[in-house]
Amino acid sequence: MKQMSQPSRSRPVIGWREWAALPDLAIEAIKLKVDSGARSSSLHAFDMNEFERDRRSFVRFRVHPFQRNTLSTVSAESELLDKRLVRNPGAGGRGELRPVILTTIGLGGQQWPIELTLT
Repeated sequence: MKQMSQPSRSRPVIGWREWAALPDLAIEAIKLKVDSGARSSSLHAFDMNEFERDRRSFVRFRVHPFQRNTLSTVSAESELLDKRLVRNPGAGGRGELRPVILTTIGLGGQQWPIELTLT
């Protein structure tokens, strides 16, 4: 009989849909879809505007944190870390140049820094 390995205590076991927080962006709860095969994480944002402050690049944007609810909107801004070409195989492999930010994600009582592309 094959013995199953125990999950690492440093990595939580999560499902393909989870609730998380993005505290740096003032988003207390947002439902996320986990894709273990994805190279990066993305956040659907709108009304994106890039600007400079103290010789640094920033992006200001808005997010609807709850699915199918366009009334609840969170406005956020973050320093622009990079811009990356992200290819979507489902869109015929076309690329989209997306802003990249560094933020914190909270899940299961733990927090980690993550990079997010805004799309």
